[in-house]
Amino acid sequence: MTITEFLTARFNEEEAAARETLAKRPNTAAMSEHLAEHEISDAEAVSRAAARKLTLHETNSWLVGLSPHRVLDDVEAKRKVVALYRFRSEQADPGVGMPDVAAQIEARAVGQVLRILSLPYDGHPDYDWSWRP
Repeated sequence: MTITEFLTARFNEEEAAARETLAKRPNTAAMSEHLAEHEISDAEAVSRAAARKLTLHETNSWLVGLSPHRVLDDVEAKRKVVALYRFRSEQADPGVGMPDVAAQIEARAVGQVLRILSLPYDGHPDYDWSWRP
């Protein structure tokens, strides 16, 4: 498995978990109607929500404290770094003719960024320790 394949798989997992979290959220309009219908103030609703404990199963514990939208934006940005690396790597070694030296330099630099992006996943069973920067 290459570092780009590894990172893409992790990004896919994070995206799926964020989308699952979004899908489980109650409809805001319906929630507002429910609160108004039962004469529950926003403060009381927040207090009730805070009093409830969520299980790890319900929350995707590694996402606690992060907005699912923030996770999706983060995944998209990281995917762009992987795409840049793949693009510049292809340009660096076209297979025919002279290699693009600028592309080689950029591919190496972005490759180091991928190594850094892989660090939070070093506990994953598929993580390759040779990727460490």
